Amino acid sequence: IKAATADFIAQRRHFRKRRERGEDLDVVINSDGSLTTTEASTKLDFRRNLAYVVYGAFYQGLFLELSYNHIFPLLFGTGADWLSVIKKVTFEMVFQSPVLTLPIAYLSKALIFRYPFSEAIRRYVDDVKNHKLLLKYYTLWVPVMFFAFRVVPDHFRVTFCASVSFFWMIILSAISGKKRTDDDDDECDLIDGSTCNIDG
Repeated sequence: IKAATADFIAQRRHFRKRRERGEDLDVVINSDGSLTTTEASTKLDFRRNLAYVVYGAFYQGLFLELSYNHIFPLLFGTGADWLSVIKKVTFEMVFQSPVLTLPIAYLSKALIFRYPFSEAIRRYVDDVKNHKLLLKYYTLWVPVMFFAFRVVPDHFRVTFCASVSFFWMIILSAISGKKRTDDDDDECDLIDGSTCNIDG
């Protein structure tokens, strides 16, 4: 439900921004060369929403429970001392996030929309290079993960991260949900280098 709600908010925000910019009409070139205008769709894309539900349930729910509460303790111990926390956060940010966490969101979308996984990875790489996906991810998650591994008790860690991830899912949905042919700036802007302005 969290992932579906986050994606719903991102989609509604996109519709509102298009309307504010006067882009609420789609222009279609007919076969005879004439132009037809139609009202731009403001319907929720349920397949996109389903992709986030799949990602939220299976990866953010099940896998992160296994990862944070079972695999991390085996790899790094259960300590909350600074050295242990730095190891956990470094592993999360250098390996798990860019290799698993973020690509799996794009692969979930490819599964639902039935496009090749190679296209999903191409879109992921494009968003990393051209839309600052990793910078935005690290800006939010590095401090959150330090807090989670240093302060939050083990049995509340996944719940805490799931709560924060609601806001991340809105940002991720806005970035990865961009139409690949649009030039509209419908992503999360970092107004001061670290504050995400999702309302433009």
